[in-house]
Amino acid sequence: MNDESTQIEFRWPWTMMPLECADEWIEFIRTQIGPGHPLFEKAIFPSARREDEDTILVENDDDGTYVLLSFDRKVTIRRKRMPFTELIQSRTKLAQRLQHDHELAMAKITEEDRADQ
Repeated sequence: MNDESTQIEFRWPWTMMPLECADEWIEFIRTQIGPGHPLFEKAIFPSARREDEDTILVENDDDGTYVLLSFDRKVTIRRKRMPFTELIQSRTKLAQRLQHDHELAMAKITEEDRADQ
């Protein structure tokens, strides 16, 4: 299967970022990263955010990869605290990750509902 034909579906806990907010997010991300970070000086586009965490999905337009930026977790790179980064190498892996996150989030809701009964 061609990786480009893989459909990306954003389901809870992920939601697409409003296009009109993209420039603000790009500027914010640039203030949070520096030399040594995988997105430093790359052409980026924020695509989605995770509603139950402080995590943003960013497309790296320079090499076609995807990066999850976790603002809840930070790492020190070259003496600067930057968002923890998880690199996703392909659309297929991204689709799998989003589906996995959805399934885990739904299972958690189901468990919480059972505990409340």
